[in-house]
Amino acid sequence: MDNIKKHIPSDIEISFDVDKYDELEEVWKKYSDGFDLPDFLLFLALMGIESNRKINRNEKNGSKTHNFSRTVYQRNTVEMESIIGLITILSNLDGDDDEIVNKRAFAKMNTLNMPFAQLPNINDFYSRVIGGIAPSHDLIFKYGNRLNDISSAIFDEIIDRDDQYQELVEQLVLEELEEYKEN
Repeated sequence: MDNIKKHIPSDIEISFDVDKYDELEEVWKKYSDGFDLPDFLLFLALMGIESNRKINRNEKNGSKTHNFSRTVYQRNTVEMESIIGLITILSNLDGDDDEIVNKRAFAKMNTLNMPFAQLPNINDFYSRVIGGIAPSHDLIFKYGNRLNDISSAIFDEIIDRDDQYQELVEQLVLEELEEYKEN
């Protein structure tokens, strides 16, 4: 109970897509200028949101596990709380703004009187991180695992999305033009 009063985090363990997670982490470490786990987790969580994938922390699809150490949170408290809050807000855009921002996104153990791993924002965050593993893996390793392959895959994804947005804008402009002609 003392840990709840002090908001002391606990380790988070996952057992879903761990092999893919390990491959992504290895590549991220290899090609980034200084591995930063909070940034990596943010990337995965955003990919989880983008692909509309939310996977419960307790889901398993293999026997391998990965442990997110509480020390990452403790060493990067402000950054991790900001990232977790952001992901919680983005994951719940259809919810009540006051409820999401003030009671869920930045929930603390001492406020809700529950263990760290059961907090709603922690569950939202890690379910999006886990949900982002497979789509991130598919994107990053689309053409291979060399830096050039990864860069090409990311570039192609950005160009494809830009083309999709351009087509949507063109369609909206045409609809507006048709309405203008009718009036």
